[in-house]
Amino acid sequence: MKEINNEGVLHWSVLFSMGIATLLLMIQAYGNVEQVGLYSEVINTTSYSQVNSITLLMMILMLISILRLIRLNRFMGERFNLYENKLSTIQSGINNLIDLKCELWQLTRTEKEVASLIIKGQSIKNISEIRGVAQTTVYRQMSNIYNKSNVNSIHEFVGIFTSEIFVITEGS
Repeated sequence: MKEINNEGVLHWSVLFSMGIATLLLMIQAYGNVEQVGLYSEVINTTSYSQVNSITLLMMILMLISILRLIRLNRFMGERFNLYENKLSTIQSGINNLIDLKCELWQLTRTEKEVASLIIKGQSIKNISEIRGVAQTTVYRQMSNIYNKSNVNSIHEFVGIFTSEIFVITEGS
């Protein structure tokens, strides 16, 4: 059975309240239910003052629902900012790791740029386009990077970083 969350119920309550309020406003505007096309005994026997009271109640419920949506939106915004800050911290840590490794391996500025693009998952073709150089130049720079970092392939090179970022604990 699918679990119903507060957000979904809140959205449906707003839609329901808006629908009822619109219907009651139409009844109020036309003056009688026959012109709106409703032929229910319950609505036909409803007095004009009862329609006004129900309309006011529905408008209040709709306002409460809208205020709850605003509060929920503000809460979700705060949570998004929290996750954005955590992500920024993680990205900063990864960039520091890349900088430290590149410094340890004594990579040149251009080799560091290529290494960063490799780690970000860019293809040889994209790296050559981004840097405005031939693909053969990128291959040569990658070869230099592999030699300095003591690896034989792109997978090993990226693995150096992922193994330090993703620490696997026993039982995971």
